[in-house]
Amino acid sequence: MAEAIEAFDGMNIAVFVQNPFSLMTSCHRALERGFNPKTHVRFWFGIADVCRSHLSVLGLEPSAIFPVTMKPQEFPFQTCKEKLITYMPRKRPWEAALIADALGRRNKLLGYRIEALENMPRAEVARKLSSTRIFISLLKHEALGFPAAEAMAAGCIVVGFDGLGTAEYFDKDVGVPVTEGDVAALVTAVEQTVNEYEADPTRLDIMRLKASQRVNNRYSVSAFQIGVLDAWNQFNDTLDDQGL
Repeated sequence: MAEAIEAFDGMNIAVFVQNPFSLMTSCHRALERGFNPKTHVRFWFGIADVCRSHLSVLGLEPSAIFPVTMKPQEFPFQTCKEKLITYMPRKRPWEAALIADALGRRNKLLGYRIEALENMPRAEVARKLSSTRIFISLLKHEALGFPAAEAMAAGCIVVGFDGLGTAEYFDKDVGVPVTEGDVAALVTAVEQTVNEYEADPTRLDIMRLKASQRVNNRYSVSAFQIGVLDAWNQFNDTLDDQGL
C-alpha cells in the first residue's frame, strides 16, 4: 500500500482487501513511512465480513464487500465415503505433523487411515475429497480460506481451525470448529467424530449435507458474478457522486 501511495501520489487509489492480516501489516507499514491510508486511499473493497470488521477498526469504510468463489461445482457432494481422514499441511506444517502422528499413535481411529493432500493438482484434490469422510481444517490467518469449503462441498465432515475469516461459513451447525491453535483439542475432536459416526452417523450426515448446501449457495460462480456487478455499480455511483 505504501508503495502504491508513493508511486501514484495525488491520484485516487482503490485497495482490494483479500486478507485482513495483510491489511493490518500494510497499513502499519504505510503509517511508518508517513502515509495515512485514511487520507490517501479513496476506495476499499473486501471479500468477507472479516475484511469489513478490520477496515472498521482502522476507521475505514469499505466501498463494497463481495464473496469470491471456490467453484463448488468442481467438488460435487458425495454420499458414500471411505474410512479416510485427509488434511492439507501447507499453512501449518509442524502442527499437521504433530496431529497426524498423534492420531496414528493413539490408535483410536477405528480403521480410518490418514492422508496428507499436498503437491496435487486441483482435480486430484477434488478426487481425494470425494472419498474423504473427515477433513481436518488447518486454516490460518484467512479472510476466506477455501480448503474447508471445498471439503464441505464434497460432503466431508470438517473438523478443525477456521482461520478467523472462515468462521463466516464454518461453524458448529455445519462442522466441528476447534479453538484456534489448540492442537490437543483438534486431535480429540477428530477421534470423537470418528466414534460418533461409527456409532450413529445420522447427525453428522445431516450436518455435512447442510454444509455442502451452504457453501454452494454462498460461494457459487453466480453469487460471485452478482457480487462483483453490485460492487462495481456501487463504485460507479460513488465516482458519479464525487464527480470523478
